[in-house]
Amino acid sequence: MFEIGDYISYENIGVVKVLDITMIDMPGADRKRNYYILGPVYEEHRTIYCPVDNDKVRMRKILTKDETDSLLSEIDGFEMLEVKDKRQLENICKAALQSTDCKQWIRLFKTLVKERNTSIEHGKKVTTVNERYLRIVQDRICGEFAVALGKGKSEIEALLAQKV
Repeated sequence: MFEIGDYISYENIGVVKVLDITMIDMPGADRKRNYYILGPVYEEHRTIYCPVDNDKVRMRKILTKDETDSLLSEIDGFEMLEVKDKRQLENICKAALQSTDCKQWIRLFKTLVKERNTSIEHGKKVTTVNERYLRIVQDRICGEFAVALGKGKSEIEALLAQKV
């Protein structure tokens, strides 16, 4: 269970802060259940209500500063994901993002950057799937690392680009 003030990685959203844990009186809500009231860090005007006992949405505490520093120092050693067929790329992207595992996200990021660079080098068009998922995974990594390290998202984007 998370506590008020915790930063968590929330599936399909990114980093959110636990603003409150309470029962809510809203249409469609079970008035006997406790809910997390979550505020997305990078979407200030949005609020998410999630039952505390929800087992359908993947959530985890974000990485600590030490864990983030460790991942950043190990980026070179992360292998790319295996993409045998470009048609399977979207499924690979979805699976990696749903995992909420930062190591998988970094592997996906490296894979997509390589795919994009290879396309550009061969004078081919970069696919929409590649660009969309590259943006999403970069946003997830940079958002979480920025909060964990107490830095701006743009600083982490620059650092990540330098390391990959």
